[in-house]
Amino acid sequence: MSDADPRPDASRAELETLRARVAELETLLHQHQAVREADLEPGRQLRRFIEASPDGITTCNLDWIVTDCNQATVNMLRCSSREDVIGRSILELLPEYESEGILEHAERTLKRGVSDIIECTCERADGTRFPIMLSASTLEDDDGRPCGFIGLTKDITEYRRAREQLRESEERLRTLIDAMPDVVCFKDGEGRWLVSNDYNTRLFGLEGVDYVGRHDRELAEIVPELAPVLLGCIESDEAAWEQRAPWRNDEVITHEDGTVQVFDILKVPMYHPDGRRKGIIVVGRDVTERCHAEEALRDSEDRFHLLFDTMHSGFALHEIVTDDNGDACDYRFLAVNPAFERLTGLDADSLIGRTATEVLPALEPEWLERYARVSATGEPAYFESASAELGRHYSVAAYSPKPGQFVTLFDDITDRKQNEGALRASETRYRALFENTGTAMCLLEPDATVLLANEEFAELYGTSREQIESTLVLWDFVASHDVDLLKRNHRERRTPTGNPPKRYEFDFLRSDGQIRRVLVSVEMVPGTQTSLASMIDVTDRNIAEEALRASEERYRALVENSPDVIMRFDRQCRHLYASPSVLTATGIPAADFIGKTHREVGFPEDLSTFWERSIESVFEMGRPVETEFELPSEQGPLTMNWRLFPEHDASGQTQSVLAVARDVTEQRRMEDQLHQASKMEAVGRLAGGVAHDFNNLLTAIGGYTDFVAEALGAGHPLQSDIQQVQKATRRATTLTRQLLAFSRQQVLDPVVLDLNVIVRDMEKMLRRLIGEDVELVTTLAPRLGRVMADAGQLGQIIMNLAVNSRDAMPAGGVLALETGNTTLDQAYTATRPGLAPGEYVFLAVSDSGHGMDEETRSHIFEPFFTTRGHAGGTGLGLATVYGIVKQSGGHVECYSEPGQGTVFRVYLPRHQYGTDDVEPAADRDISARGHETILLVEDDAVVRDFTCRALERQGFRVLVAHSPAEALDIADLNGGDISMLLTDVIMPQVSGRELAEALRERYPSLAVLYMSGYTASVIERQGGLEPGVAFINKPFSVSELSRKVRTTLDEWHQGGAPGYI
Repeated sequence: MSDADPRPDASRAELETLRARVAELETLLHQHQAVREADLEPGRQLRRFIEASPDGITTCNLDWIVTDCNQATVNMLRCSSREDVIGRSILELLPEYESEGILEHAERTLKRGVSDIIECTCERADGTRFPIMLSASTLEDDDGRPCGFIGLTKDITEYRRAREQLRESEERLRTLIDAMPDVVCFKDGEGRWLVSNDYNTRLFGLEGVDYVGRHDRELAEIVPELAPVLLGCIESDEAAWEQRAPWRNDEVITHEDGTVQVFDILKVPMYHPDGRRKGIIVVGRDVTERCHAEEALRDSEDRFHLLFDTMHSGFALHEIVTDDNGDACDYRFLAVNPAFERLTGLDADSLIGRTATEVLPALEPEWLERYARVSATGEPAYFESASAELGRHYSVAAYSPKPGQFVTLFDDITDRKQNEGALRASETRYRALFENTGTAMCLLEPDATVLLANEEFAELYGTSREQIESTLVLWDFVASHDVDLLKRNHRERRTPTGNPPKRYEFDFLRSDGQIRRVLVSVEMVPGTQTSLASMIDVTDRNIAEEALRASEERYRALVENSPDVIMRFDRQCRHLYASPSVLTATGIPAADFIGKTHREVGFPEDLSTFWERSIESVFEMGRPVETEFELPSEQGPLTMNWRLFPEHDASGQTQSVLAVARDVTEQRRMEDQLHQASKMEAVGRLAGGVAHDFNNLLTAIGGYTDFVAEALGAGHPLQSDIQQVQKATRRATTLTRQLLAFSRQQVLDPVVLDLNVIVRDMEKMLRRLIGEDVELVTTLAPRLGRVMADAGQLGQIIMNLAVNSRDAMPAGGVLALETGNTTLDQAYTATRPGLAPGEYVFLAVSDSGHGMDEETRSHIFEPFFTTRGHAGGTGLGLATVYGIVKQSGGHVECYSEPGQGTVFRVYLPRHQYGTDDVEPAADRDISARGHETILLVEDDAVVRDFTCRALERQGFRVLVAHSPAEALDIADLNGGDISMLLTDVIMPQVSGRELAEALRERYPSLAVLYMSGYTASVIERQGGLEPGVAFINKPFSVSELSRKVRTTLDEWHQGGAPGYI
């Protein structure tokens, strides 16, 4: 231990004691020497004192030879008596290893007169070593010169043991102090730091600083950030010294980082016996948390008192009052809060210390019974009860804080009780609403269990409510692919940060496995974790909406891609919408129309005014309007059909007008053509009907005239008159045939033929027909395609067109006939009703005549229309051409302008397979007589009688039937004898063809010959007959009839079947 170590030290104290004793011995020696001579008794006394000393006392000369010693020295030096010591050298008596140290000690003693105390070891007789402490002083002679030494030797074995124990104790104490979580510090009487534990050192930032012996002021300079605290310690130290008693206080230390610590500091001052300040012990404990806790406790107490004073519930502390038997008989009010006064109407000052029966004499007994039970058992009680005396109803919670006392916490529920009836009625109404909303509803627990379900929900699921409620969970009604969605929404709806949708759709899984799409609306029941779900089956609605969306998409596609111009207008006639097709119609992009009127877009004033008036009329009348106008364009005026429709709002008012403009230019042209064709068709039907009736009459007239002429003979004077009748009959027959040709109801005999052959065969006749002043030019195409037509009718077409051209060139000119192959495409035929695209053969007849204007050209194919006045023709020439061409499946067009001549182009379908030319058959000299049986069927009596008579005159046997039914009966009676059926085509109820088919089923060998003056609508509907079918046109003569009958029978007997269709 260093000299500077201020702590109590046993060895130092012992050293001081030895020095004091040495000093005493020296004094005694000096006194002894002084009185030695005078008084021996004192010497003996000194000797006794030396001998009695437990420490070894030895004298020796300057040579270290022992001159005297006491018994303690003998004992220490392993000797048996003083004689064994005296006269011997000290160095000899002490261990050899201590000699050097002892000599050094002797030299220091000679120099200073008094030596330091040294420690060394000595050996006992048994050889064990023990520590000794040696101190020496010089002896002087009478002259004051050193003459020897006197030494004091002390066995310090126990001292060494005590000192080691003290060191170990100090280390343990130091470790304990350093390990303490408290501040520990020891200062001397001047306030200098002597001891500080680690916690205190760290607290003041003194790690690595030599604080021992330093004052608080010095340390404040070393740790300036804690200077206020250190300087404050000086004041608190002084306060402890002043009161001369332990001093205690809380001290606050604020660190450089702003943190604050509070310490409970105890300072204990210590004093010397004489009252001087010896030191001060400082102990401090960190009570920051305790202070915080105390502060929190104070806050809690403040809040409690505030709550107690401001809580809405009534609060009261009571004690039970017992009778002599210890039974509860009353209770006393100890404390109440302001809410108690408000809820009961009682004053606190009049309550405290009084019993319940004193305050409320009529209090119901059950109140005391409940409270006594709570106080006795310690079990809380919760109940609702009424106080008649207070006129109120309360909800009460009672518990016992300690035996004999109880606390009540209560609320006034009088209003709630009064409202419970109304609430129950309201619940009944809401239950009825829940059951009768018309939608599926269920109440869901937090775990998604169905608490309640109405009948609509049970019906939607397909089971009973009992099987659903409190049994199934929400996921049981959800298709697997939507389960995660509903679980997430259900969970988020019950978390503070969740924001699931209140309305959404999912696939509902019925009990039978069927999936329905439902729209669910979910709301949380206020104040609970329960939710109410309302579901509507929107499966059908979604299908309808999807169909509507698809329809809207189709509508939009239709509008956006429609060739029609579609627009929407507001009441100011401004464009709200314009379809893309407006660019095609006007050349102006649709975007340039939006928000503008027609005038602002740049249309002419007259058109803009017309459009605006049309739009305004729809707004005014509220009903559609249709009109037409001509729109200028680079291709010429376009005829536009404009339809305007009102668009109504929810109140039925017209809010906008939708307009659809369609280019009907081509449609109007085609309608004109169709109108012309319809007119021609109507006239044709009229002409055909008239011709049919006339044919029947002409058959009888001609036939009977022939009978009269034959009966009169060739030289009869009336023969010329008869011939005029016959001539008129033939002219009438020709006229009716022209009418039938125009009406496309004459019977044709189509064959595959070459049009070039027909033109060449007629060339000579045409030259004679047109005269010498008209030049005939023919241009016939090589490899001309074949056509299926009636050769005679084609000749009629060429002749009629040639005559028409001749009449158009009174001063002469050029008549040109041209043939060729051509293809008519879709674009060409689309504007010509009834004409199909494909391969055609054409015949062009052109002249260099005066031409025609548009008005004349529009009427040329009408029957009886003529430009030659009353002296001209019948007006049936071109009408006949029109009828034959149409009946042959072809088309005829006329191109003409005044002064530019005229061109007629006839198009006939090209026949793909026929290649051989067919020439008309030459007449054969045929005998018209016969003997076969003929079944005649004719509904017209005049024709029937004439025909029967004509055939009988030729030798035929004739069976006459007025109707098909009668004919079947006659056939059944004479079936095997009948060779031919001669029947009219058109008859009431059953046609001639149907009759022929019925008879052929019974009599396969029966020949058939048809006759009619109006048959095209019955046979093949187009006026043509299949090749080989026997037919005779009305009117006919006796000879024509007999030859046709004979020919038909002969061809049948030769193996054909000409009479069967």
